[in-house]
Amino acid sequence: MGKEIDWAKNLESISRTVARLPEGDGWFSAEEFIANSGMGRAKAYRVMKQMQTDGKMEYFHGSDYNPQLGHNCRRVWYRFVDGK
Repeated sequence: MGKEIDWAKNLESISRTVARLPEGDGWFSAEEFIANSGMGRAKAYRVMKQMQTDGKMEYFHGSDYNPQLGHNCRRVWYRFVDGK
């Protein structure tokens, strides 16, 4: 019947190439912010929202490959805005 196709490997490769990742340096996830800030989850999200309102933080809505789920998942990245 011909050559067998490795579907899982091909689909994983395609998913990784169509991921929508932020460009540039300094991007981090909310989980990384929580871990590095030492704040609880609720307070960290309040602080991040206030920083966005004040123009001190920006965000990027995209997607990234999740190997545990086997497909792309929506994800948000954040970074601090240089106040120069």
